[in-house]
Amino acid sequence: MIAELIAVVALVVSVGALLWRTGSTRPGEVEPLPLDETSQGQALIAIKDLEFDHATGKVAEADYQSLRDRFVREAAGVLATEPDPVEAFLASRKALAAGRTVACARCGPRPEPDARYCSSCGALIG
Repeated sequence: MIAELIAVVALVVSVGALLWRTGSTRPGEVEPLPLDETSQGQALIAIKDLEFDHATGKVAEADYQSLRDRFVREAAGVLATEPDPVEAFLASRKALAAGRTVACARCGPRPEPDARYCSSCGALIG
C-alpha cells in the first residue's frame, strides 16, 4: 500500500516537473537547438568522431590527416558565417528582460534597442 502511494506521488511529481519545464519558455524567447542539430555542432562532432576513429585504428594516418584538414576548414567556415545559437539565445533573454522588441529574422531578438542592422550577422532589421 505504501509502495503504491510512493509510486503515485513520484509519478505526479515527475509529470508536474516535466510540464513546468516545457512551459517555462516565455513568448518571444528563442530556445537554442541541441548541439547536434546545428551546423556548428555537426561540424565539431564530425571532427570529434574522426579523432575517435583514428585513435581506435579505424582510419589510416594519411586518410586521417586529409579528412581532418577538410573538416577543420569546413568547421571554420561554418563558425565564421553562421550566428552562434547560444549567443542568439542569450541576446533574446537580455532583450526580453529589458523589454526590447528589436529582432533579427535569423538571430532573434537583439540587445540594442535602436539597431538597424543585426550585430551578429549584419542583416537589415525591420
